[in-house]
Amino acid sequence: SIEFGLPELDARRGMVQLYFDMYISKPLRIDWRQTPAGKAQEARAAYAKGGAKPAATNGAQNGNAKAAANPLDLPDNEVVDESALHEVAKRLHGFSGREISKLFTSLQTHVLYGMQRNEKG
Repeated sequence: SIEFGLPELDARRGMVQLYFDMYISKPLRIDWRQTPAGKAQEARAAYAKGGAKPAATNGAQNGNAKAAANPLDLPDNEVVDESALHEVAKRLHGFSGREISKLFTSLQTHVLYGMQRNEKG
């Protein structure tokens, strides 16, 4: 039999980004790789179509960098960016590729269930 070693940090980082895209961002239509200005513009467009008003959009227009990076006014611990995914990859030291995939599959279930509960009120 052939033994595959555990993935190093760079490989884990690639897997984390791949599985986050595959299981979280694509099904939920979240473009986490957009520039901060693009996110603010997208939030304003969603509001114009009848969505919820993004609280931080005004800060983004006034040059507030933190508001521009977070146009939907999410708490800092809920914003996903390159550095957040890198931190996840570092914390998954000792996980196999299969375990990382299963983790993101369960995370997808958790996120979708949480969204469904929030919609029901």
